[in-house]
Amino acid sequence: SLALSYEGPAVPVKKLEQSDSDSAFLYNLCKAYGLSMKVHKKKLVIYDQGQMEAKPPAAALKMDDFVDNRWDAADTIYGVYTGARIAYKNPDDSKETSIYVGLKPESGKGSRTLKMNETAGSAAEARAKAAAQVNLSNQGATTISGEIWPDPRICAGVTVSVAGFGKFNGKYFIDKSTLDVGGGGTSQKIEMHKCQPRVPA
Repeated sequence: SLALSYEGPAVPVKKLEQSDSDSAFLYNLCKAYGLSMKVHKKKLVIYDQGQMEAKPPAAALKMDDFVDNRWDAADTIYGVYTGARIAYKNPDDSKETSIYVGLKPESGKGSRTLKMNETAGSAAEARAKAAAQVNLSNQGATTISGEIWPDPRICAGVTVSVAGFGKFNGKYFIDKSTLDVGGGGTSQKIEMHKCQPRVPA
């Protein structure tokens, strides 16, 4: 009984089999094709995170916006890729094909390639799956979490600009925002990742 709000590309899928619950099946389907999903105000909201990351920042965060300096940042190249080599089989004839998608040539200097094996009905579907997994993995490259002074502009699904954090400065996407209201007042905890160049499908 949820209304649907969909902001994303048309994704042709030739064949699917469901073995999970409806919610788990839909969540994993969205994840496979680089889409995000949430339930908000009796709506099932499915959106292209790349489109959201491209929008202007909803707010600016600086060091003073974090309560009592409560923040933590991480930077890593583990699990970060410049592209993916996907070997895929057509579900009808089991013929295997391999293609590459990426931000730079597969054999270029500094290239880091994710190896994948999937089922896909077309090259377009395989490219969508490969790009989705690289972009999802790259979200872990640079992250910041912490407690900020409550700000209604900052919620999951928006971007913010971050300054005053040295190498961690830049544009971030809010992955999670939690408001806690108690006797001592209201607190807001956030988790965000730095917006990275996205591999196109």
